[in-house]
Amino acid sequence: MGKEINWGREKICSMKRKSWIWLVCLVLLGLAGLLLWGGKKSRNLNPASPADHYVEIGEQILSQERNYDKAMKEFANALAIEPDNPNANCEMGQVLIDQMNYRKAAFYLQKALEKRPDWEEALVFLGENCYEAKDYRSALRYFEKVNRLNPRNQDAVLDIGECYIALGQVELGESLIYQAMAIDRSYYSPYNELANLYFAQGKYEKAQTFYRQALERWPEYEDGLMGMANLQREKKQYAEAEKAYQQIIRQNPGFGKVYLALAELYLRQKQSAKAVATLEAGIRNVPFLRSAYYKLGVLREEEKQPARASQVYLALLKLCPEDGTAYYRLACLAAQQGNTGQALSMLQKAVFADKSLKEEILKEKLFAPYQDKPAFRRIWE
Repeated sequence: MGKEINWGREKICSMKRKSWIWLVCLVLLGLAGLLLWGGKKSRNLNPASPADHYVEIGEQILSQERNYDKAMKEFANALAIEPDNPNANCEMGQVLIDQMNYRKAAFYLQKALEKRPDWEEALVFLGENCYEAKDYRSALRYFEKVNRLNPRNQDAVLDIGECYIALGQVELGESLIYQAMAIDRSYYSPYNELANLYFAQGKYEKAQTFYRQALERWPEYEDGLMGMANLQREKKQYAEAEKAYQQIIRQNPGFGKVYLALAELYLRQKQSAKAVATLEAGIRNVPFLRSAYYKLGVLREEEKQPARASQVYLALLKLCPEDGTAYYRLACLAAQQGNTGQALSMLQKAVFADKSLKEEILKEKLFAPYQDKPAFRRIWE
């Protein structure tokens, strides 16, 4: 899942179970029977249904072009014909998760479950939606339901483990990842999840062992390749890491996380111009790569270019109108320029979009002068 983790190992926008690249590979190999989700999308479509016809077109657009807007129009066409179509609702929800529009995603996924209450795929997406919104306990409930429906669903066990890790129960989460691994040792993902965990703990030798085991099972697996490159970066093998990151980009220009990792590498070497160019390339190739916008905007702020920073955040909000962090950064810029009214307006929008920002706002010294103002207090009502 796409947790907000420090740059080098962010799992942001492309979640492992719903990677469009993985779907393309499955189609090309003709291995539809090996789909790892319980939902098995292609088997849900009814060739005689006009609505499902539009869903199929949308799926093809996502897998072949990664054009979200174009795909969403097809899903909207399907819903115009059949508002309760579970496939269209599920697909729309999935795309909205990628766009971090969690409220709307939940609406569509719940609609899908109204028609098919025990549909594993929609339950997994709802769990991921909650996880991305940092509602880990609700996510856990959805993943546990999937696990009850299908105890051999490896991804559900993995997700449960990741929820426990996010909730601070690391040992329990780690043991669940090992349980998921035991279900099918040919599946790459549990090895990669353990590697990510050990990387975060600074246990680089263990992380390397598990990244290698993940790559033995899928040699082109970008997450595993990037994990190995991250290890090189942490060991200050910068030239080797840069080469590895660039190779991943050539292999898959749509793999967003690698741009973040490469930009971090350049920043560690005080090469800010290269970092900016890398982040801009990431945004061009992966328009919904939010962390690239955040980091690019902050770099512009550090360069004392508030107007250019604002442009970055506004560009993100044009794509994702409910991005709380973008509103928060705009509030910071407004406060720095002494524009109290604009800052308070942006803060209100930030909290409405993402309530988890409240604590950060209260800690930010820029907003300390506002705390006695009625408009500031109304933000929390």
